[in-house]
Amino acid sequence: MNLLSRIAELLDSALDDSPNEPGGVPEVLADILEDMKQCLDDVRRITVAALIRQRRLVRNLKTQRTQADLWRRRARAASACGDEVLTRRALSRQKEHEEMLTQLQAEHAGAMQTADGYKDLLRDLEGRYERAKLRQCTILELAHATVFANGERLTESSAWAQRFQQLERELAALDQEFRGELP
Repeated sequence: MNLLSRIAELLDSALDDSPNEPGGVPEVLADILEDMKQCLDDVRRITVAALIRQRRLVRNLKTQRTQADLWRRRARAASACGDEVLTRRALSRQKEHEEMLTQLQAEHAGAMQTADGYKDLLRDLEGRYERAKLRQCTILELAHATVFANGERLTESSAWAQRFQQLERELAALDQEFRGELP
């Protein structure tokens, strides 16, 4: 089962349950937040992998630059000695390293864009997760308040019940927004 479909299923069941059943609401909210946390962990792993790839490409770029410079110096030295064959070989190797350098530069630019995109996505999802945790606390407080007020069960038309339903809708909207941002 897909993570996002699991979140949708949990939200649907939360909205179907009566707010007067406090045992179900906390568990459903905890499940939703756990699934959101798992999704965040997945995005963190992907982000770390993208950053590692970017750093590896930087090291490869340095190596290729060093090799191209080395072969350029060898070609000059061979040319100064008058050795045409050695000069051509050195220039050929220099060209190979410069071509590899060009390819690595293009890969590095793409890797930087990818890593930056994942970092932005991660920051956004972390913010949404924190907002969802705050809303969970508010919903749980209201869920307990709607069950009993002064020892009596509140009706669906009470202000607490209406506020609880509004917060449930906000949580559902946050989840929709959260699901819409994932790749």
